[in-house]
Amino acid sequence: GEGAGAARNEAFDILGDLLAEHEGWGQALADLGLIQVLIQSLQDSSTCAAACRVLFHAMDRSSTDRISVHEGGGIPRLTTLVGTGSPQARKFAAAALRAACKDCPENRESVFESRGIASLVRFIIERMQA
Repeated sequence: GEGAGAARNEAFDILGDLLAEHEGWGQALADLGLIQVLIQSLQDSSTCAAACRVLFHAMDRSSTDRISVHEGGGIPRLTTLVGTGSPQARKFAAAALRAACKDCPENRESVFESRGIASLVRFIIERMQA
């Protein structure tokens, strides 16, 4: 329910802060299976923005997490959120996609295949016009 979403968001916020502040924690996410939990949370409008933020921090620092997100089907979900999510979710999804594509041709190809380029360009244009 709504309480569970709030609790999950709080946990994701704490996790995102830890990842932003500590090098090397991204590997633990993959090892513990948390990447898949985050990918699943992208489908829930009450948790998707927080999940995107954590995925951004994880993939920004960990090539293992970039591959885990790719293998878990997270890239198409992120590209969808860039186009259709809440303003907060769109912002963090775009940041997560940027991190996902860093030194990872598999994710760049997945962004292209899921029509993510058009969503990202529209998002950037909207931000520039705001």
